[in-house]
Amino acid sequence: MKINKRILTEAVRRVRKIIKEQEETPAEAGAEGAAQASAQAAEQGQKGKAIPWNLNIAQAPDNLAALLFSGKDGPHVQMFMDFFQSGAQAAAEKGEEFDALQFVKGKGLKTDPKGELGDPSRAQFAKELAQVSANQFGDAATLQKRVKEVGAALPDTGMKKSEMPALEAGDVQTVADYLDDSDGTGIELTPKYTIKGKEYNSWEELKAALGGDAEAEAAANRKDEALLRRWMKMANLNEANPAMYPKPGELKKGSKLSKAYLSAGTAPVDGKKGDDKAAVDPNGTVAATEMKPTQKNIQVAKSLMFALSGGVPKFGGYVFGDKDGKFKILDGHHRWSGTYLANPATTMTKVYKMTPPKGMDGDDFLKAVTAMGNAIGRQQKAD
Repeated sequence: MKINKRILTEAVRRVRKIIKEQEETPAEAGAEGAAQASAQAAEQGQKGKAIPWNLNIAQAPDNLAALLFSGKDGPHVQMFMDFFQSGAQAAAEKGEEFDALQFVKGKGLKTDPKGELGDPSRAQFAKELAQVSANQFGDAATLQKRVKEVGAALPDTGMKKSEMPALEAGDVQTVADYLDDSDGTGIELTPKYTIKGKEYNSWEELKAALGGDAEAEAAANRKDEALLRRWMKMANLNEANPAMYPKPGELKKGSKLSKAYLSAGTAPVDGKKGDDKAAVDPNGTVAATEMKPTQKNIQVAKSLMFALSGGVPKFGGYVFGDKDGKFKILDGHHRWSGTYLANPATTMTKVYKMTPPKGMDGDDFLKAVTAMGNAIGRQQKAD
């Protein structure tokens, strides 16, 4: 069969154009490229790779925003469905009601997607999602850029949830009291403990000195501590500066150890007043761009749902000042990431701002506050 040269030339041109569009990301292509990427996602979305509902935002696919703007069913719809299912299961275990779309219904995202690929509810959800995305972000390039910025902000060696404080909004006054030794309560925020004139250079020394019930309480941790010391020695780590603060999860509310820890900084105990004080502002304001995540994993689906609702400018979470002038997030990572995606220029309100004493290392402050949370009954969340 004789092939028409003009038709063949046109076919080659179109193939090259498609290849070029596939290689470009929305951020690289600008507004026009974003529109092309959205059209491409519409054509190829159903065949795209699965996107896990708990995927770290730092690993979000380059065409994620294009999928949201495409208005077509695809892996992004399944991602949200899996995220909703996870939330429903967690609520059921607590005996609570669950409404996956409670925060975004007012924005126009009302259809709860069900079934397999091609189900009408999924198609309707995809259309609503595209419209809400356009209203919230303007274009796919803008959203994809913000996704990359949040991912880039995550620390390489961030903290796990099991290592971080799990303080609640109602704890803020209690936190303020225990971070101020002037009113009869207060944790130790200096490099050593002083009890009745005698100094102790580590938490272990203090535990041993307390004896009695405290010694029995500490016994359960000794095997793990001995193993840790062996690993430290094998790794050539310095033991000259033993742990100043209890390990995450070690303290239990009401125990002798907890009571000792919560009063170790007070004047009747260490003989000094005003040396163990960290400022706490329960009504602080911080720009979203001035907040830093301490977790190394922030879920992309959860972040997007907060973003599609317009973000959570009334933060209601704890942060602490770092030496670079920014504020590290202790809880509320997804509220922050969702708000940043919605509008990075947002000023977060109702921020519980903690400022460590001058000269205190931020990591040590975090350990001190985590132990304090344990002592008042706030155990860490699972990773």
